[in-house]
Amino acid sequence: MKQHERCAYLLANWLAERPEVHAVLHPGLESHPDHALWKRDFDGANGLFGVLLTAMDNAKLDAFLEALKLFKMGFSWGGFESLLIPCDEQLKRLKSDGIHHRPGPLLRIHAGLEDPGDLIADLDQAFIVMAKR
Repeated sequence: MKQHERCAYLLANWLAERPEVHAVLHPGLESHPDHALWKRDFDGANGLFGVLLTAMDNAKLDAFLEALKLFKMGFSWGGFESLLIPCDEQLKRLKSDGIHHRPGPLLRIHAGLEDPGDLIADLDQAFIVMAKR
């Protein structure tokens, strides 16, 4: 679990600096609206978090998703592999987090046990492919 947590923090912090990212939804990040509550009640996290991308057309999102090599598409059921899946229907539930408009696609990320540097490189190359579309 510590590796899932560490990997998720590294990915979330890296993603938070990306111009393609509108918001990272991870309560362990100080930028999260409920960070103080999370910090009060928890002493760690798991590898699951959300990322709201900036507005884009479906072709760009498809290019990003298709370019991923290490992240597989799907929901995590507690496995060790890194997974990513678009979850636009979940945006309706984010109003309580202070997000009242649809900036772009919502991605659900499960950080696995792979090397975080390799996962960051995979996301980076997918963003590069996306920018060319």
